[in-house]
Amino acid sequence: MPSLQSPEITPTTEAPAESTSNKASAKRPSADSYLAGALPAWTDNAVLIYGPRKAGTTLLTNLLDGGEEIVVKPGETKLKLIAQYSSGDHFLTEYLESLRSPEFSPGELRPWPRATFEENIFAIYQGIKEKPKRPKMWAMKEVGGHLGSVLRVFYSHFPNGKVIMITRNPKQITRSVLNERRRRGVRLSFRQILNEVVDPLRVLKKQDKHRGKDRIHFVSYEDLVGVGTKENMENITKFLGVKYSQIFERPTIFGAPVVVQTSSRNTTQVFSSRQSWSQGLTLRERICVYVVHLFRRWIV
Repeated sequence: MPSLQSPEITPTTEAPAESTSNKASAKRPSADSYLAGALPAWTDNAVLIYGPRKAGTTLLTNLLDGGEEIVVKPGETKLKLIAQYSSGDHFLTEYLESLRSPEFSPGELRPWPRATFEENIFAIYQGIKEKPKRPKMWAMKEVGGHLGSVLRVFYSHFPNGKVIMITRNPKQITRSVLNERRRRGVRLSFRQILNEVVDPLRVLKKQDKHRGKDRIHFVSYEDLVGVGTKENMENITKFLGVKYSQIFERPTIFGAPVVVQTSSRNTTQVFSSRQSWSQGLTLRERICVYVVHLFRRWIV
């Protein structure tokens, strides 16, 4: 397994504080033990959840969490950034900062000389209060970006890894993105609006080229949040080879019920919105969506 290369970090020669450092070293193996192959076998068995922005990657990640045989990393893994910063003096800082999320701070990873996927997920696993009892694999998510680069990085580290592609009606994706920007008080230019209409079409087109390939499973957001939540999660767990449980039918982080971070409603339940793609959009935005989709064959 090739490791993710990063600049060497010069270890400090200062004696660490007694109370803090001794407790920390007792909780996790040293960097040397990691590099000597002390990581459990399941850290080498990865699953990638991929989709456009606002296509349901966060929901699917939270639904897959909580089982006994899979460890799910919250937040995005930023494979896009790894492809971009594959070398250079600032790689480690850039990559670790990209991992920051409400559930996890990359500060715990800074003392290590190499930021590998396996070390990261094992550090997260050690911090989970109610750990999966029989982990066989772990899952990461990636949103948008160049799909070819994302898969290249993923498969270069996990040649036998599996991928779950989630898709969604591109008009609904655009609506979700634009309405989110509006809720945050962000006013977009016409060019930015156009980009938010075209981007999901491009990502979905690239995803379609991978249909039918080995070790890649497709699920649609509309099916996942409709009456087929149970059926779709059963199909996903069967694809992964893990035992199905009812916990896969509700979003959790480290086994605890949560409101999905990107959800438009304050609920821990899976819900389906019946609103039209044009709901909440301005006239200019609706015209942009209509024209792009009318000529999508020549634009995308």
